[in-house]
Amino acid sequence: HFCFCLTVGHLCLLAYEGKSSKSEKQSAVSCALINLKRRWKIIRMVNGDEAQAYGSEHHQHHSSSIDASLTALEDGTFFLTEPWKRLIRETQAVSLWSCCSMMFRLCVSLLMAIASYEEETHENEVLQSSWLQTSATMLSESTLKTCLATVSTLAGWILFWFPPKLMSRECPGFFFANPCILLWVRDKTGVIPSLPIRCCEYMMGRISLRLLLAIIPVHFVTLYSTAFFVQRVFPDWVGSLTLQPIEYNNGGNPWVVDLFRQVLVTAAFSVSVLVIPVLFRLNKIPSSAILILLYPIYQCSVDHSGMGDCFSPNVLLSLAILEDRPLPAIYRIVGTMLGGMIGGRIMLNYFPDEEVLPIKTE
Repeated sequence: HFCFCLTVGHLCLLAYEGKSSKSEKQSAVSCALINLKRRWKIIRMVNGDEAQAYGSEHHQHHSSSIDASLTALEDGTFFLTEPWKRLIRETQAVSLWSCCSMMFRLCVSLLMAIASYEEETHENEVLQSSWLQTSATMLSESTLKTCLATVSTLAGWILFWFPPKLMSRECPGFFFANPCILLWVRDKTGVIPSLPIRCCEYMMGRISLRLLLAIIPVHFVTLYSTAFFVQRVFPDWVGSLTLQPIEYNNGGNPWVVDLFRQVLVTAAFSVSVLVIPVLFRLNKIPSSAILILLYPIYQCSVDHSGMGDCFSPNVLLSLAILEDRPLPAIYRIVGTMLGGMIGGRIMLNYFPDEEVLPIKTE
């Protein structure tokens, strides 16, 4: 099907060349599709004898799927089939999750910048922005200092309820693996936009291996596109707070130790996100309370310097490429995916999905 899509796209591009009006382009594309269908019928007739040796059942299934794709192309409904719908829904979920995570990271970073304000020093980059300078011209210096000190105290009280490693910027999973955001996106789109959780669902049999391999580039491309849009459209100080790369210290410990930590933490995260909301719903507890229970997982360090796990390999790659930083070590990405699969194995053994038993009728 992938080669088939490439062939159709190539024929459509060739048909578009030299055509100016919309009607000419549509007729050229329809002629190209008709020629493609005729060629496919000829190839199927020529290879009929070889199909018997290869397996007539597989050949008939493959031929019928290609015929259905050609018919859908002629009708204009090719991209409304079930595989394309699932990929489009995955793209919507990842884009919504990335926007919410970046906005949440921006708000928390602003709180951290305000909480670190001191009356004697004014070296904070965010607090020297244009809107603050405009406020300084409208208020007296003493009034402005008093207001900033009060707001700084309030911001410190709010940050008191967040993970302790957040102030040292060693808790990236709190932004990009926040269960409140993930579960909200799941309620909106039906998909949890997290690669380790998708690997966990693959091990549980909820999705196929083909779909898992297809959504991995979707997660990367969608997140990179969203980050690129934020970098180009919004001011520089927004990008510096939102798109700061996540870098690990790979030289302190042996890579086997860091890999084991990352696999263990990711497996615990995957199982927690899938199990705890169900338990909370049965006991009529708000699902947002799961965030507090995940604080110990966010605090677990996966490198020598004490950095916590991000739980999103697409975030590591996208931010590193966008900011021209060195790419993360390959075992960081493999460890996250492997941890999700181990979490899926745990779910399959101890928290399997309910099987609908057939009703016996006499």
